[in-house]
Amino acid sequence: MKLDVVKRRATLVLPCIVLASACTPAATHGMASPSSLLAFDFLGCTRDLSPTEAMRSGVERSIADGKVTFLVRHRDECGLAARAPSFVVEQDVLRLRYERYDTHGIALLCDCEYQARFTFDASMAQVGKVQFESEPVQVLPAP
Repeated sequence: MKLDVVKRRATLVLPCIVLASACTPAATHGMASPSSLLAFDFLGCTRDLSPTEAMRSGVERSIADGKVTFLVRHRDECGLAARAPSFVVEQDVLRLRYERYDTHGIALLCDCEYQARFTFDASMAQVGKVQFESEPVQVLPAP
C-alpha cells in the first residue's frame, strides 16, 4: 500500500534583517554576505521512494535574471516541513542547510524525495563547489 503524502510548499522571503540572524557568522566571510540569500522555497515531498530504491542527493545550479538558484534534492522520512535555511561559504565551498521537523508527531513509515530552492543574488554565480548538509561536496560545472 502506498502512502500518499500531502505536498507542502512553504515560501520564505527573507529580508536582510531576519536573514542576518538566520545565517551563521561565517556566512559573511568569503564571497557572500548574509544579504545574498534572497529566498528559500521548500517544495516538500516531490515523490515517494520505496525502501529499496536508491536515491542520490544532489544540488543543481541555475542562473537567470541576475539570480542564482540552487535546487537541493535529498531523501528523508515522510511528513516533514522546513524552516531556518542557512548557508556558509568556507574554503570556496557553498554549504547549504535547513532544519526539518516533524509535522504530525507520529512516525510515518515511508521515505520521500524532498526538494528545496535557495535563491541568491549574482554574488553566488562563481561558486565552484556546493554541499548540502553532510552530503559529499559537489563540483559544479562552470556557469
